[in-house]
Amino acid sequence: MRARGVVPVLVAAAALLAIGVGAGWALFAPRSEAFPLTETQEQRRIELAGEDYDPGSVRPVAEAEGALAWFATQDDGATRCLILDVGEDSQSTCLAAEEELGPGLYAALPVAASDAGDDEDSFSTDSVTAVMLFSTADEPMVSIQRWGGSSTLFAQFRGGAAPEGEGTHPRRL
Repeated sequence: MRARGVVPVLVAAAALLAIGVGAGWALFAPRSEAFPLTETQEQRRIELAGEDYDPGSVRPVAEAEGALAWFATQDDGATRCLILDVGEDSQSTCLAAEEELGPGLYAALPVAASDAGDDEDSFSTDSVTAVMLFSTADEPMVSIQRWGGSSTLFAQFRGGAAPEGEGTHPRRL
C-alpha cells in the first residue's frame, strides 16, 4: 500500500522539478547579444566594417524609433564609437575609452516630423537621439529617443501683428 502512495508523490516532485528548471532556464539563460538584421542592415554592417573601425568590432546594439545604433571600436579598442543610422542618414561619434566618464557618447539626427502634414507653410522636424553608456561589465547600453519639434517659432510670424495691447507696449506698474 505504501509503495502505491509514493509513486504519485515522486511523479509530482519530478514534474515540479522539471517546471522549475525550465522556468529558471527561460528567465535567467544568457541572451544573444545581437538581434537579427535585415538584408539592408547587414549590408550597412559590412559597409561600416570596411571603414576605419577595428575588424570584427562593428555590431548593432539598439533599434528603436526607426533608428539603428551601432557600437564599434578604433585603435585596437582604445577608442569607442557610437554610430546612429536613421534611414539613409548617419552620424557617428567616437571618444577614447578613458575619456568616457560623464554623459557617454551622444549622436542626433534631424528627421521629418511624424505629424508633419503636406502644408507647405508648416515646418516641423523631429530629432532622433542616441546616448551610449557602458555597464559595469563594460558592455554598451544605448537609449534611443525621438523628440518632437514644433513649428511654433515660425507660426508666430504668420497672421500679422499681435492684438492690441498684447506684447506691443511695456507693462506699466
